[in-house]
Amino acid sequence: NSDKKDGSWMPIHLSGKMEGRLNMQQDAVPTIRNVKVEQSGLLNMKTTSGIGFFGTISNKLDENTLGSAGTAVVKNIHLEQVDVNNMSTEVDNNIDSLVEGLLGLLGEVLGVVGDLLDGILSGLLPILGNLKLGDVLRDLLTLKQKSPDLFATGSFAGRIVGDVHIENCTVDQASVTSAKGISGGFVGFTEGVETYEGLSGILGTVVKVLATLLNIIPGVGLGDLITVLLQNDVPLGNLIPTGYHNPVITGCSVTLKTGTIGNAAQDYNGGFVGIQTGTKISNATVSGLTTVQAKNGAGGFAGLERDAIIKGQELHCTRLMQNQDRKTVQSTVRDLKLRQRNLMLVDLMELWQTV
Repeated sequence: NSDKKDGSWMPIHLSGKMEGRLNMQQDAVPTIRNVKVEQSGLLNMKTTSGIGFFGTISNKLDENTLGSAGTAVVKNIHLEQVDVNNMSTEVDNNIDSLVEGLLGLLGEVLGVVGDLLDGILSGLLPILGNLKLGDVLRDLLTLKQKSPDLFATGSFAGRIVGDVHIENCTVDQASVTSAKGISGGFVGFTEGVETYEGLSGILGTVVKVLATLLNIIPGVGLGDLITVLLQNDVPLGNLIPTGYHNPVITGCSVTLKTGTIGNAAQDYNGGFVGIQTGTKISNATVSGLTTVQAKNGAGGFAGLERDAIIKGQELHCTRLMQNQDRKTVQSTVRDLKLRQRNLMLVDLMELWQTV
C-alpha cells in the first residue's frame, strides 16, 4: 500500500499526466509491486468509477469550451504482483446524499460563498431556464447509476475514457476477478468522447459550473451531460458532433498469473480488455492466458470491440420528430450522416498515414 503497510490500494482517478521515472532518470521505468485492490459492498459513485490500480483515466474538460483541456497521459509505469478483486454488484442508490455532498464540493472548488453558495448547496440555482443545478446533478447520477462500466475491472485500470494516451505500461503477475463482468487483464473498459462546436455559446455563462461539475464526478462525461440536457428539453440548437477523441493505448502488456479471466455468469470479459469502444490499441500483448469465460462476449484479447456511437444524435433527432415537420428531420439526418462519414474518413486517413 502507499503507506508501506498491508492493506487494499485505493484506485487512482487521474485526469492529468503521469510519467514513471526511476531516480528521476528519463526512460528509466520504475516498478510498483504487491498491489491489492478489493472492492466490496455498495459501490459509492462519489469516489469510485472503475476498479484497478487506476479507477478511471480521463481528460479534464476545458472551463470555457467544455472540450478537452488536454490529453491525459500515463507512460512508463510497470506494475508487478497485482491482485484486483471486485465483489460489488450494486450501486449505493442514496442519490440525495450524493447530490448534497457533490454540490458542497462544487461550492468549495468554485470558491462560492454567501447566498450564492446556499443556492448551490440547495440545488436551487437556475442554470438553464427552469432547470436547476441540483436537477442536473441528480439526473447525471441517476443516468450513471445504470451504467455497468462503473464496475469495469482491470489490473492497470478499470476505465480509460476520452482524450487519453497510455504508453509503455506493463503489468506482470496480474490476477483480475469480478462479480459484475466487463473485466480485462489490463483494462476493463475503454471509450472515446465526442467533440461539439459552439457548445459554450449555447450554454453561455454556466459553462464553467458545468465543466467543474463534470471534472469532480468520477466517470461522468460530456456525453452524459448532453443526454441529460436534451432529456430535460434544454434547447441546444442544432447540436452536431464535429470530432471524436479516441483513447490511444500503445506498447502495453499484461501477464496473468492465474491464467483465467471472467466467469460464465457475467458479460464482456477479455484477456486484455473487457469492452473497447472507439479505441486505438497497438503493440499490445497478453500472456499467460488459458481461459476466458463470459455469458456474452468473451475473447482472448477483447470481450467486445465496437465502433463509437456519437451521443446526442439520436436524442436530437427524437426531439425533432416530436416537434418538427418531416422535411426538417430528413434534412438533419442527412447532415448527421454526412458529418459522421467525414469523421470516419478522417480516421481512415490517419490510419493510412501510419501504415
